[in-house]
Amino acid sequence: MSPRKSSTPNYSAVSASPSTQQGGPPPPDGAWRSPGSVFGTKRVLIGAAALLVIILLIFGVAAACGGSGDDESATDVTSSGIGSAHGPASIVAGIPAKYTHDKPGAATAAVNFAQSVDQARDGKVSGDKLKDIAVGPEPSEALTQVLAVASGRAEDRSVFNSAPAMVTVPNYTDDRATVAVWSVGASQAPVNDAGKVGVLTLWTTTTVTLGWFDNDWKAIDWQFQAGPNPEEATFPEADAALSKTAMSGYYSFFVN
Repeated sequence: MSPRKSSTPNYSAVSASPSTQQGGPPPPDGAWRSPGSVFGTKRVLIGAAALLVIILLIFGVAAACGGSGDDESATDVTSSGIGSAHGPASIVAGIPAKYTHDKPGAATAAVNFAQSVDQARDGKVSGDKLKDIAVGPEPSEALTQVLAVASGRAEDRSVFNSAPAMVTVPNYTDDRATVAVWSVGASQAPVNDAGKVGVLTLWTTTTVTLGWFDNDWKAIDWQFQAGPNPEEATFPEADAALSKTAMSGYYSFFVN
């Protein structure tokens, strides 16, 4: 079956600012200011028109990439200007959302959802908001339990971050995707009041099943297991997630 065309915008068109796209140094002052010169006046007019076009383009990109809804509180501000190739196109209450309707979009959504669960467990984002924004209808019992553990958590001094080492998509259709995220996690926790901290690292595999709802990928199932450690993953079994073709071209960002 041929894939349906998505109504989700292609955010790959969002790129650097016009000054960096053109390359090279800016023109000297004299090129834009020549009192009494007809050519200088024309350049000023052209420059002003170009500036107006750039401003309009910036506002258009910001509108396409999301904005605060009327029903959002002050703490649920939607950031604009997010525009990676496959999402997220917005970040609401610290939670990434809005991905492209394709395999890379599903893979990106799964990675960010797993990371959002980590942040909710640390009390950095709201578990209830995570469910509202990034979870589809009728989540599985396993995912429901994960969300229950990640909800209502008070923010503490410890930090846990995870980063994907390899992401595979064993199953994909227009309406459903299964994404396996092999990642390394690092926790930092205070040991005493003098500022001493302890750091712990671990390797895990999180498998997120997503459905396409309301023009976005949303989690509907969750599986988690420890490992494999790198020395155990050199030659994965044929049926292992790590034996599937891996996604490439991953970038990451911080949300403060």
